[in-house]
Amino acid sequence: MSVAPITFLAPYGLCMLLLAANPFLRHREIAAALGVTQRYCEKVLANLLATGYLSLTHVGRRNLYEVRGDMPLMFPGEGTVTVATMLAALRQ
Repeated sequence: MSVAPITFLAPYGLCMLLLAANPFLRHREIAAALGVTQRYCEKVLANLLATGYLSLTHVGRRNLYEVRGDMPLMFPGEGTVTVATMLAALRQ
């Protein structure tokens, strides 16, 4: 019997973790790392940008993403935990 792999983080958290480590990643690189389609990756990025969790600056032909570490996690009862706290814990 094969067991499906377990993923503890949703694509949104994983995307922010990837971009915190390398803010110049391209959509196709993020999609490949997440194991999702490029279209779904673009949807995740659009949602993160729209909600203020990421900011975007164009540098030449590249995108520079900045993870907003000061943003609170949208998790019930976790209003005091910020994105920066989550990313620091995951990097350890």
